Amino acid sequence: MKSVVSRHIGLMCFFILASFGSNAQIVHIDPAGDGGFNTGTSLALNNWTTNNVAGQNTFWACGGAPWASITNRAAFITQTGLNYNNSLSANRVAHMWRPITVPAGNSIINLSFLWKCEGAGVNDRMRVYAVPNTYTPVWGTQMSPTYTPVGLANYSGQATWTTANITLPASLAGTTFKLVFEWVNNGLGPNG
Repeated sequence: MKSVVSRHIGLMCFFILASFGSNAQIVHIDPAGDGGFNTGTSLALNNWTTNNVAGQNTFWACGGAPWASITNRAAFITQTGLNYNNSLSANRVAHMWRPITVPAGNSIINLSFLWKCEGAGVNDRMRVYAVPNTYTPVWGTQMSPTYTPVGLANYSGQATWTTANITLPASLAGTTFKLVFEWVNNGLGPNG
């Protein structure tokens, strides 16, 4: 049986979203600058929005990673404070996001980040979405089935840091969209 700590997720110490056009690359999220997690000690100070609910466990946070191979701040799911684990006692859904504007003509859009998640498959997992800027995720509610995750269907079951490299749809060029990270866990314990 896995321990509580083994159900943590940590991600995005290295996080780049860049778009490429015929003449230039534009970095939209820079790990050392705007949108990375090293500008400030909270997600808000790094220009991310969450739908965390006061008094509810399982929420997005930002802080120094306790994992030896990662030296920068990361975004992560936690139960209380900065303890790097999530609730084992209830079904939970939490989101973090930020708007991204990609210039027209920059149709090659790449997202890269480090992630680690020892959740239990589809029951405890992270998903990544690129949704219309008008859509606002609701705490406790999974993303609308209208939207399809980008990258892996479920970021879960990964005990070591792994790089995700995702090519976002070219149709996002010339638009402003929300890049959303969704965490879902059930209340069945570390193996459920």
